[in-house]
Amino acid sequence: RFDLTGSIVWSEIRGSSAVIESAQRSSARYYQRPDQSYMRYDPTRTLLSGHAATAKLRYDGPSGFGFSLGGNVTTPGYDLNDVGFLTQADQRVFLASAGWGTPKPTQRFRSIATEGVVLGRWNTGGERTGHSANLNFVAVLQSGLGGFVGFGVGTDGLSATATRGGPAVRTGSNRSANFSFFPDSRRTLSANVSGFGYGTEFGTRAVGANASVTWRPAPNAEMSAGPSYDYTREMGYLVSTVDDPTATATYGTRYIFGALEQRTLSLTARANVTFTPMLSFQLYVQPFTSGATVGDF
Repeated sequence: RFDLTGSIVWSEIRGSSAVIESAQRSSARYYQRPDQSYMRYDPTRTLLSGHAATAKLRYDGPSGFGFSLGGNVTTPGYDLNDVGFLTQADQRVFLASAGWGTPKPTQRFRSIATEGVVLGRWNTGGERTGHSANLNFVAVLQSGLGGFVGFGVGTDGLSATATRGGPAVRTGSNRSANFSFFPDSRRTLSANVSGFGYGTEFGTRAVGANASVTWRPAPNAEMSAGPSYDYTREMGYLVSTVDDPTATATYGTRYIFGALEQRTLSLTARANVTFTPMLSFQLYVQPFTSGATVGDF
């Protein structure tokens, strides 16, 4: 019923001062941020080290109820280098979730489940970078037809992403929703659709939808294809910076922001064929077209 897991990883990268300076200025950490005091930016440094630790406690009860508590800490100097892809160091995250699902199939449903998730985020300096809460529902009929719907809300927080490592700015509170409908995956021919919507108090918004058709001509072969469309209007997109000694509130630099509007249309196709337990063929292609404009400076 209970499951406790955890991990700790330590990293160290060495190199020329130019390479380590680039790592310090990376969007994963922004050591050069002028309005913080918990990270020391040193362009002559030739070594950068850090660690990441995670812990999670999970409970799954026989009645279908379960919960989990977890967290992770990533110090600013942690870097995966060529081992993997790191989007964010310098963070502390706490997660709590609780959910319920049918322990056995019912007369009409194979499964029904719901889950609530609360997430808190801070940086190593203790500044809140944004909290969120999500509520998700999923149900699968005996016919195999199923659906998922989720709703989320988020608080504001501080982030240096908008200024690309300049002073931190407040990110707005946000709301989101997403859904998907899917058929019985055992059918020879099936289709599914999904979509999402996102918006913030400052006017940033994003919507997207995609659909796909899957064909299974044989037990060892599967092919799928479908279109996808995404629209984003991002408020607070950094257009330019201007040095200005009189701009003391922003540490001698003025930041010019605009609205980035982007539309992307793509077609995704996949093919999987298994010949033997040791030999298979996989194909993935995604032609797309995308356009963006920036305005409202």
